[in-house]
Amino acid sequence: MSAGAAAWSEALLEQLLPARRAGRTVVLACDDEALAAAGERIGVAGDPLDDLRRSLAELGPLDRQRGLEPALAQLTGPPADLCVLCLCVLAASRMSPDERAATHAYYIRLAQVLDIGLREVHPKVAGMSAIPARFRALADWLRGPEQGRRGELALSEHSHLRLIWSPISQVLLRRVDRERLGRFFSLNERSLDLGRDPLRLLLGSPVRHELTGPAQTALRRGELAGPLRASIAAAYAAWDGTLLDERGERAVPAALRLGYSPGRATLNLSLPRAESEQILHGPDGPPLRVPPTPRECLLPLAWLAYARSGPVELRPAGEGPRVRALSGQTLLFGADETGFWQVDGAGEEPVTVLTCDPQLTGGDWRSRLARCELPAGWQLIFDVEATDLPEELRRATATQRELGGADVWLCGGLALEERTVFLSGHPPRVHGMLAEPAVVELLGPGEERRQVGELLPGEPFELDQLAGDPGSYRIEVSGSELCFELVGRGMREGVGRYALRPEQPALARAGAIDDAAAELLAPAGARVCGAAVDGRGTAGWRPPLCVRAQATVKAIDADGTVRVCRPPAQPQWARHAGISAGGPWEIPDGGETVWLCVASRQHPRVLAVRELDVEPTNPVLDLAEDFAAAPVISRGVPGAPERWRALVEIAFEDEEARTGA
Repeated sequence: MSAGAAAWSEALLEQLLPARRAGRTVVLACDDEALAAAGERIGVAGDPLDDLRRSLAELGPLDRQRGLEPALAQLTGPPADLCVLCLCVLAASRMSPDERAATHAYYIRLAQVLDIGLREVHPKVAGMSAIPARFRALADWLRGPEQGRRGELALSEHSHLRLIWSPISQVLLRRVDRERLGRFFSLNERSLDLGRDPLRLLLGSPVRHELTGPAQTALRRGELAGPLRASIAAAYAAWDGTLLDERGERAVPAALRLGYSPGRATLNLSLPRAESEQILHGPDGPPLRVPPTPRECLLPLAWLAYARSGPVELRPAGEGPRVRALSGQTLLFGADETGFWQVDGAGEEPVTVLTCDPQLTGGDWRSRLARCELPAGWQLIFDVEATDLPEELRRATATQRELGGADVWLCGGLALEERTVFLSGHPPRVHGMLAEPAVVELLGPGEERRQVGELLPGEPFELDQLAGDPGSYRIEVSGSELCFELVGRGMREGVGRYALRPEQPALARAGAIDDAAAELLAPAGARVCGAAVDGRGTAGWRPPLCVRAQATVKAIDADGTVRVCRPPAQPQWARHAGISAGGPWEIPDGGETVWLCVASRQHPRVLAVRELDVEPTNPVLDLAEDFAAAPVISRGVPGAPERWRALVEIAFEDEEARTGA
């Protein structure tokens, strides 16, 4: 028994075009992940595509000669026919590099999705002639009866692909794009886990040039920023941790750390996503046992001899992707608070180079050359600038990425962990060397576009009108685009005074006192003090709510509000000062917070904060359903597991009532 076309259309509508998107441009971005999520909404246990096909077959035969015609005849308009339109978009999302021609390739994918053969006549799948009109009807329905609350559907026309362009244009990232994003995910995994804007990171990454032409066109369309951001985030959530190498084969990215002490160098390999020990076979010697993350294993330095002729890869004992251990005859390592880690290029900071390239080993490095035992012909060189390396080993600096080849750039502001992330309230300025004034357009977090002034030649343009609102911004001026992000974190006001006096025995303790006690025991003259306690004696004062989880946290307040809170990233000044990343961080406005749901990919959990009941709103119940299997940490709150279990039961009862399960 299938779920039925009506149930599928309703589930896909809520999954792909939910309410509360008024004023935004949206797309019907149905891919395999979205179809699976919609299937979960209506309780489909097996293959969601198979169930949807059977649901359409109940309306009429789903075969080679009639194709989509029987289903379209029964489902005469939106939103009833949404399940048919989503299948057309799903076929476009599966387009991959093995295609020979766009039109022919699309029909092959659509026939595979429908599990039917192709016709000899055009269109190759019957019923496709009606699809463009159906997409226009969907756009009219969103604009009319739905009054725009689900957004404005992005539609465009193509001079040649008249019938199939409607579903193809809804796909921002095809399968080949998601596969090519593997390297982007690997290089930006920590930033993405911290909640940084995936679209801004991609716009500043050279990986964007490897995407298909339609995807790059979508990146340049400011009105698609919201759907693109969601598509990239969904692709990252579904990423299996592998990437495609130059041969088109899957490989697991490994983390390589350089260890160095006078007279000795080591190469330490780890697999960031491995949860158990991996047994891998190298070019020679016994199998290599790689422990689960975060532990490491030593690579034999003798394997550097094999890296002279290309990458050194490790093969698993059974089936599975290979692991690239050494990338070739030149390895670059960047420094952070945890050591020297391999990087893909040299940018603004000096790097350490391990190489056998004669162009580099023949240089006059003098004191920068490490004295340690390495295979013949190899050298370890410290403090190498990007300008000392060949062009292919250089990485574009932040300023070069922002310029994009034009004479416009960002300057000033209070930059945090990188030059494209700034503290809210302290945005950058736009500067340019233009021949004439140019209009400055701003695209903000709400995806609204507005003109904010003119950039005059040689004069910086202030962005004071941002008013400190956190989010991602895009500046367009004179054909150039500058992307940056404002985040609301960091010290925003003073935090205390000294109040501990070592010369007084009564105060010779590690701690703080209030102003009254300090004045009572104050000696004459100058004195050294410890920190005062702000808020002591203030009615209703509570200490700030802090957590140590280095992952996105969803806070549930007593009134049923759900807030998304993200840990602060390590700022540059802290890295230079040698302060370790991580540590406790504050949940803003945590005075009414009852539950904290830690959205860790490896260890999701629920933290109880207060012994209070919360209003079972839809966002609370959705979160309870998502964290139904997560452990509950009571943190001294009585009855926390039982109260959370009660919320989960309400969530599933509500889901059953909505789906009719």
